Amino acid sequence: MEPNLQKQEFSIAYVHAVCATAGFAMQPTRVDNDSIDVKISADRTFHRSAPGLDLQLKCTADFKLRETEFSFRLPIKNYDDLRDPIVWTPRLLVVVCVPDPCGQWLQQTEEAALLKHCGYWLSLRGAPNPEDSEQEKITVHIQRNNIFSVEALTRIMHTIGMRGSL
Repeated sequence: MEPNLQKQEFSIAYVHAVCATAGFAMQPTRVDNDSIDVKISADRTFHRSAPGLDLQLKCTADFKLRETEFSFRLPIKNYDDLRDPIVWTPRLLVVVCVPDPCGQWLQQTEEAALLKHCGYWLSLRGAPNPEDSEQEKITVHIQRNNIFSVEALTRIMHTIGMRGSL
């Protein structure tokens, strides 16, 4: 399989593991022309508003974690789609960072399956227009404390259910 397809599949598996553990449904989209790779939904037992969340997934082995953040080069089309303040369902970017080579992404024993390394989330809702409208990619900065975890996803879904902003 081509490496970018492997990364795409691994990022879906990572998010699916988080969603399943948190008790939320996750559905990959069949067509990604609106920068949405997966849709997450909660039922009314979680919150009476049954909140939903859309994600754009990216996966990279080319990352340098700094003390509090790291940078990621995002295509302008994805940036524009994710920053739109008018969409009803909140949208997040999730970047899954993986080791190189891909043979190190998963380690398993009889007691555990370990996915390496980590996914991070970023809300771009209401972000400014790119300074250079001719560029193909824009650098976004993602906080390292924004780990896409069971706890974080549960908090995010609760915030959405209360009609809060991300």
